[in-house]
Amino acid sequence: VTNLTEETSEMNVLITKLRKEKNALQEAHQNILEDLQMEEEKVNSLSKAKAKFEQQVEDMEVSLEEEKKIRMEIDRTRKKLEQDLKQALVSVIDLESNKVQMEEKLRR
Repeated sequence: VTNLTEETSEMNVLITKLRKEKNALQEAHQNILEDLQMEEEKVNSLSKAKAKFEQQVEDMEVSLEEEKKIRMEIDRTRKKLEQDLKQALVSVIDLESNKVQMEEKLRR
C-alpha cells in the first residue's frame, strides 16, 4: 500500500509537471500563431505596396516611351522648320537680288 501511495504521489507530480509543460507549449504555440499572423499581414501589406510600385514603374516606363516619341517628333519638326527657314532665306536673298536687278534695269 505504501508503495502504491508513493507511486500515486509520483504520478500526480509527473501529471502536474506534464500539465504545466502542456500549458507552456500551448501558450508558446498560441504566441507563434499570433506572430505568424502578424508576419502574414506584413507580407500582404508589402505585397500590395510592391504591386503598387510595380504599376507605377510600368506607368512611368510608358510615359517615358511617350515622351521619347514626342521628343523625336519635336526634333523632326524643328529640323524641318530649320530647313524651311534656310530655303526661305535663300528665296529672300534671291528675291532681293532680283529686286536689285530689276531696279537697275528700271534705271537704265
